[in-house]
Amino acid sequence: MKKNKIRGEWAGCSYLKEKYDELNKAHQEFKKLLADGFEITTVKRVKRPRIQKEKTPRKVEVSIMNGLVKVIVDFTEWQAHGSIGTIVKNIY
Repeated sequence: MKKNKIRGEWAGCSYLKEKYDELNKAHQEFKKLLADGFEITTVKRVKRPRIQKEKTPRKVEVSIMNGLVKVIVDFTEWQAHGSIGTIVKNIY
């Protein structure tokens, strides 16, 4: 990238040249440390927060009568009727 044609100049950033120069200086110091024999031993990775699924399922597939019958019911309905049967599959 040419010094006089920094990409952000036409993007409206007022301090991009200073920021770019500072990052470039830090990168050159890093390259110098690597050339002097320093090694990277650990890298701290920051996990981005993810959107969590709803913890309670919308519906469940329930096995009744020793597994002979499988029924799909609403989870709230299944809870309201005393949790009869065994949950085979959660449907979110």
